[in-house]
Amino acid sequence: MPQIAYAKIIVLDNANPWQIQSVHTLVTTHATAWWHHVPHVWIIGDNNLPATWWRDQIQPLIQALPYQVSPTVLVLKLPPGGLFSQRDWAYFGPSQANEIGWLNSEYQG
Repeated sequence: MPQIAYAKIIVLDNANPWQIQSVHTLVTTHATAWWHHVPHVWIIGDNNLPATWWRDQIQPLIQALPYQVSPTVLVLKLPPGGLFSQRDWAYFGPSQANEIGWLNSEYQG
């Protein structure tokens, strides 16, 4: 698989299961690649869409319900990939071998 050139991280807070699934559907529809092995966090590849585009698409999906604490979304642009990439990462958790393959091949390259 080719390495993703443009990456972002999307983080949700206070989202309910329906909102999380809605964001996941958006990610799988519009991202060129994604990693989602930590709840409420996606590392995505895209075609250099601005972070504000992702925020603006996610915002209507996570509008607070009357009884719900307001959900939050944070989108950060990550360093560009490529031959001289400065991307770095570290992981610890269950099923380490299964979880890090994508990070090695797509995110860091």
